[in-house]
Amino acid sequence: MEKTDEIKFRILKQFLIALKDPNPNLRFLALEGIHSLSIPIDASEIVPLLNDNDRFVKWKAILTCGGLHLKKAFPELKKLLFSPDMNTRAFAALSLGHLSCEESARTISETFEKESSPKVRQTIIRSFGYLKEFPQWETLSKGAKDNDLGVRLDLSRILGEMAPDQNALDILLNLLEQESNNHVFATAILGLGRFSKPILLGYFQHSLQHQEPRIRANAIEAMGTLSFELIEKIIFPYLKDSSNRVKANVISIFLKNNFHDRMMPELKKLLASENRWERASGAWLAGKFRVMELIQELVKLLGDTEGVVAERTAWALGCLKSPDTFSALLSAFKHGNQWALIHIIRSMGETASPENIPAIVFLLEKERNPLLKAAFIEVISSLKYSKAFDIVCPMRLDPDVRIRMSAYNFLGNITPEKSGELLFEGLNDSNVKVRALCADLMIKAGDLRAMKTLSTILKDPDKLQRVQSFMTLKELAVRASKE
Repeated sequence: MEKTDEIKFRILKQFLIALKDPNPNLRFLALEGIHSLSIPIDASEIVPLLNDNDRFVKWKAILTCGGLHLKKAFPELKKLLFSPDMNTRAFAALSLGHLSCEESARTISETFEKESSPKVRQTIIRSFGYLKEFPQWETLSKGAKDNDLGVRLDLSRILGEMAPDQNALDILLNLLEQESNNHVFATAILGLGRFSKPILLGYFQHSLQHQEPRIRANAIEAMGTLSFELIEKIIFPYLKDSSNRVKANVISIFLKNNFHDRMMPELKKLLASENRWERASGAWLAGKFRVMELIQELVKLLGDTEGVVAERTAWALGCLKSPDTFSALLSAFKHGNQWALIHIIRSMGETASPENIPAIVFLLEKERNPLLKAAFIEVISSLKYSKAFDIVCPMRLDPDVRIRMSAYNFLGNITPEKSGELLFEGLNDSNVKVRALCADLMIKAGDLRAMKTLSTILKDPDKLQRVQSFMTLKELAVRASKE
């Protein structure tokens, strides 16, 4: 067994002991720690907490069963689908989905129609996204007729993810033909595009006549899955559409098909537009398709007075990974206005190569603005530049809380092997957020001295946020794995 595995198992033993602590916050943190270790454990260690007196411990235990795929917890999770508490039922449905077995699929399917809470029905539909190998077509068909907007919205997304299955397509088409809500309709059109069937072209063309810009934009995006020869003449006129998203989606399809020269005038037109959303769309396209010819135009837009434009431009420049990009950003930083500087720094982090890092460290040492100084530390952290330890370490004592937070984040994530005692000192910081950050970093590193400190400052809103984030993070991870 490798040394790191030995350390993990030692930490796991400590967490298992903490599961029996009378302090519910410690039990909560122990569950969170066990989940993060991702080490197979016996379900019997977690099952007793599925009926914990503390609701947050119970919810965390439910989600831990799903996150660790503890199939032996199935009988207890099934019982929780009939809890009088709506949140408990929702978390149980989600956890059963993550067990990824036919029995789970059948169980949550049986409870769907009897469930009175729209939130729980919506969670059941979401759970089917993890159970695609065991589709429940009858329940999904009922979901298409559900009175709740959220249920139909998530169903539209899940059905699209089930492409190219014909059953999923049939249900999605039935939903579209009876749907009156624009948001659901737009999502369903996008899902329809994932089936990549030329026979669906008529649906997309019909949607292009809709007055709702989101529906037109999604129809264009969906058509992009079909052959370019089939759709070129249909989508070209929509370069003059009033919606920035529609125009951007048309340009995107042409760029995907290597018509860069043909679209360059359209891109420049967007970047120079008086409409902030068009400028933002132009920056998005330049970044996504790495249009190197537009570096100078993008650097100028970093100083845009509209936040959405400056942020999107910073992201776009981060996509243009070339020496020219970083040198242009350095020059822009020297002359940029205060509004633009934070975005320039973030772009530096995305574009820097190893030889550029000393220049960033130099700017960090020279900087006096606390917000920008903290941003430079975050960039150095993102670049995993451990050689900056001697420079960053003293900044953990800075009067400005933003700088202290960034410095401790660097110490805990980039140089954990020599920062344990420094983080321990941070548990006495005057700011509760700094104390919580240090405690979190210590626990992740296996230093459980921070458990008691964090348990005293962990409030109900914090626990609720940590529990709810499981849904979002899991869904994002699944989607990211497909891109």
